Amino acid sequence: MNIHPLRRPAGAEIVPVPDHRLARLDVFEDMAAAEPFWRALEGGLATPYQRYDFLKLWQQHVGSAAGVTPFIVVGFNAGGEPLFLWPFGRRRLGRLRVAEFLGGKHANFNMALWRCDVAIQCDAADMAAALSRLAGEVDLICLSNQPLTWGGATNPFALLPHQRAANSGFSGALIPDFEALLRARTNAAARKKMRKKERALADMGTVTFTRAEDLAEVRRVLDVFFKQKSARMRARGITDVFVAAGVRRFIEAASTGPASGGVPLIERFYGRCVLQRRQDAENGGVIFHLPPPHRQSLMPGQGTLPPLIHCCATS
Repeated sequence: MNIHPLRRPAGAEIVPVPDHRLARLDVFEDMAAAEPFWRALEGGLATPYQRYDFLKLWQQHVGSAAGVTPFIVVGFNAGGEPLFLWPFGRRRLGRLRVAEFLGGKHANFNMALWRCDVAIQCDAADMAAALSRLAGEVDLICLSNQPLTWGGATNPFALLPHQRAANSGFSGALIPDFEALLRARTNAAARKKMRKKERALADMGTVTFTRAEDLAEVRRVLDVFFKQKSARMRARGITDVFVAAGVRRFIEAASTGPASGGVPLIERFYGRCVLQRRQDAENGGVIFHLPPPHRQSLMPGQGTLPPLIHCCATS
């Protein structure tokens, strides 16, 4: 799996430090106390899912209700410069104290925040030694959904013994020439299938795609989204994941306010027939598209995804 982020937070690049050696490891149980170090490392090797703004809202609305408390691990060199930050939460599982990445199922990728120069210097022995310092604080650390690489660099946690995921994550750079992008990333058979899906979707009427901009429009789109998702899951006998404590408030909060630097935590692209949620790890975006109730047999992903990617590529 090779992921390359397309956008970096404001103030992105971090000046390399001459001393890469870990001198101390601090644990913060208050996210605000770790925020200065978190912000400083967001411009290094990090995914959008581990941004402070995103996880602060998740913890506020979802994590705390699920019994998760912040367990933010920051490594420093002898000069007090932060080298990395592990955005963990801690919870009880029976008699065990378990640490895992904040964000739960709302984060497709789990990765620490690293200075790039520090990440490329790490080896498996360094990682094992750093983790051993937490022995008195937790009994188990769960490192799921780890990308093997990010931005062309190896994820230091991937140096540890691990089990490969059943499915891989893929990405590619977006370019304004969408037709060229489509030809480069798909074959003729796939494009034929997409066109067939698009024609089936067009049978419902004109379908247009746009971005929800003002607060009232965002709330209207989200309201339809939650209603359609609940009806669909109920019809299939699936547990409605959006009724869990704080989940709806989290999505609403992330959709109605920009993160630091003006980049929205969740982008609101939608079509005339909303909505199925797809998270975009490259821009922190969320895309909605679902068939209306009378066309549930039509799975519109391949029919609606190309126009939505087109919107992202040209925005």
